[in-house]
Amino acid sequence: MTHQNLKILILTISFLNLHPICGQSVSIEKFEQIGLSKEEVNAEAYRQLIQDFYWSTNDETAPFGNETGLETFYLFKEWRQENEQEGPLVFLSDLIAGWDLSAFDLSELDEDKIRKYLQVHSHNSRTKTLEDMPAHTQQMMIRASKEFSEEDFQQLVEDEEDNTGRDNLLRHDQAVIAVGFGQFVLEGKIDPVLAELLRIALKRQLLPTLLNRYEDSQKTERKERLTRMLKDVNKL
Repeated sequence: MTHQNLKILILTISFLNLHPICGQSVSIEKFEQIGLSKEEVNAEAYRQLIQDFYWSTNDETAPFGNETGLETFYLFKEWRQENEQEGPLVFLSDLIAGWDLSAFDLSELDEDKIRKYLQVHSHNSRTKTLEDMPAHTQQMMIRASKEFSEEDFQQLVEDEEDNTGRDNLLRHDQAVIAVGFGQFVLEGKIDPVLAELLRIALKRQLLPTLLNRYEDSQKTERKERLTRMLKDVNKL
C-alpha cells in the first residue's frame, strides 16, 4: 500500500467515525415487523429512525408498538393512498371523532386542565351504588368471605374511572404519535401543524401527572423513549 493510499484510508475511517449516521440505517427486517416493504419506507425514515423501538409492534411507548398506534398507522397508510392531496390532520380528526371519546384539546399542556379532564370521567360513575356491581363480582366477594362496603365500592369505581380518563387521553396521544411518525415513515416528512401536535403529545406524556402513573421500572424506560422521540422530531 502506497503512502498516498494509506493516507486516503485513514481519512476515510476518520470520516466514518465522525459521521456514523452515514453508515447507519434500519435493516429490512426491522420495518418488515410493521408490515412494510423496503419500497414503502421513505429513505429518510430508515436513515433517521435508527432506534429499534421505532419499528417495534410490542413496545407500548413506541409509535406503532401499542394496539392504537399500530391500527392507526395501518388505517392512515390505507387512507393516504386515496387522499394524497389531503392533509393528515383530516384523517386524524375523523379518526378520533369516530372513537366517540370526550373531546380533548390536542394542544393542551396545562397540567391543571389535564387533571380536570381525567377527573371529569369519574363524575357520572361515582353516582353508582353497591347494588350496581355485577352479580358475578358480588358472588366472588361472598365466596372470598370478604366484607365489601359502599366505601370500598366507591374507591373501586374511582380507580377504574381515573384509569378510563387516562386511557382516553393516552389514546388521543397514541393516535397523534402514530400519524406523525407514520407520515414520516411513508413520506420522509411531517406536516408542520401535525409535527407541532406531535411535539405537544410527547411533552404531555412526559408530564408528571401522566408519567407518574406508571411503575418505576416502566416509567424510566418510557421517559427515555418519549425524550428520544421528542429529540428526533425536533431534528426532522
